[in-house]
Amino acid sequence: MDTYNKERHARKHKQRKRRKQQKLTKAVLQARAEARAAKRRAARMRTPEDLAAVLGIGRNQAYGLLNERKVKGAIRLEHRWLIPDTIIERIIAGEPGIIVEEPRIDAA
Repeated sequence: MDTYNKERHARKHKQRKRRKQQKLTKAVLQARAEARAAKRRAARMRTPEDLAAVLGIGRNQAYGLLNERKVKGAIRLEHRWLIPDTIIERIIAGEPGIIVEEPRIDAA
């Protein structure tokens, strides 16, 4: 690495470090959160939190349904669950068979 590149690298490192040390205001954090939410709404895939909101259940219950493979069409990519937007829309429309429920066996 020549001298120019070393100096450039050091400058960039200092800039990153300075940026990290800056405290973000609540307004900036809120704006970022709103931007992330808007981006997620515009995406074709939804999160388990969105599924929980639609079903009116908690986040842990939504993850439970996903882990038990009871939501048709849900995809797990590494550590993230993604639910296609069409599945959420079909759940909202009340279409049966999207969430698979096992028949209960009552002990008599």
